[in-house]
Amino acid sequence: MCFTPFVSLLTAIIEFTVATIILIKYKDYLVPAFSAILIYFLGIYQITEFMLCTTTNPFLWAKLGFITYTFLPAIWMHFALRFLKRPKNKFYIKLIYFPPIIFSIIALLTNNFIIVASCEKVFVIIKTIF
Repeated sequence: MCFTPFVSLLTAIIEFTVATIILIKYKDYLVPAFSAILIYFLGIYQITEFMLCTTTNPFLWAKLGFITYTFLPAIWMHFALRFLKRPKNKFYIKLIYFPPIIFSIIALLTNNFIIVASCEKVFVIIKTIF
């Protein structure tokens, strides 16, 4: 019995609920807004894990999961720079998102980008060409 999909689904529901509550309660503040965005991305990743384990196309969901978690470091860096109030030039903020966009395009355009996508007893295994 693989309990991973159910844990992933429950985690996603909790993350979406918490992020929504944060946005409703603290929508005008920087830290909660970025926290909610990060939690939403983590929830989306949990949904991709759930779908990887429960659908007939695990490679598609593994690819979408890769794209989702590729953006997490950029979002954190964006938050840190906004929190520290630098840089003033918005070009550098946009530049932070360049690597995840490039990796996402590579993932989308490469047919065999995901080599292994399987749902194990406790976790999922995903191997990419990287």
